[in-house]
Amino acid sequence: MTYIVKDLSLIDTSYWYVNKQTVKGCLSIADEFREFDKKDGDGDFVVTNICEPVLPSVYSFKLFEPEWCKRLVEEIKLIDNEVGLQPNLEEDELRQIPEFVINDSSPDLYNLMRLVLRDIISPVNWSLFGHGELSLASVQIAHYNPKGKVAGAWHHDASADFTVVVPLNTGDYVGGGTEFFNLGTVEPLDTGSALIFPSTSHMHRGLAVESGDRYLLVFWLYLKNRIPDLINNIVY
Repeated sequence: MTYIVKDLSLIDTSYWYVNKQTVKGCLSIADEFREFDKKDGDGDFVVTNICEPVLPSVYSFKLFEPEWCKRLVEEIKLIDNEVGLQPNLEEDELRQIPEFVINDSSPDLYNLMRLVLRDIISPVNWSLFGHGELSLASVQIAHYNPKGKVAGAWHHDASADFTVVVPLNTGDYVGGGTEFFNLGTVEPLDTGSALIFPSTSHMHRGLAVESGDRYLLVFWLYLKNRIPDLINNIVY
């Protein structure tokens, strides 16, 4: 049975929860993106100044305000204490971690994340990688801790084209980070900063948490024009 959250105190229809500098820096990008997305064919892509290259085809940018992330973690801990976060049993055992699937369990928060995708992540992705509009395959909160799932297994996010990972409580745990196969390791970013990378080409894993609890907000995204291909050719 899916646990439905009907009222999270952090849900707000304003953009106070999104990093204000990123919103400001994304306005011109978003305008150009919307004009491009109305047309067919290639266009002249801009390079955003709000993103920092971390590894080849891996970028970071500030997405959410730390205070909002803190409140989100507090809410998730209350839910975890009440009903417990559960792994996805359809995944192989090495990839299973306790998670809170927002699109299944919190419709209001899910709609908020769709706005963030439309107004921030999609334009930034277009600016970095030159692709059109993205849609949500899933958005969830993952929980790493030494008592449960300490570290992830090597994997591709096969059901997505791009992945965005946002640490929600950096500094509250020891260890963590993301390792990319043959590319290098990204230490935990500041709370609320996003890591964005191509899902299928970048094999990766979450590194071990030595102590404390690590919470991540994870977006799995696909290109709208790839829907038939994703449905017919998913590799599990």
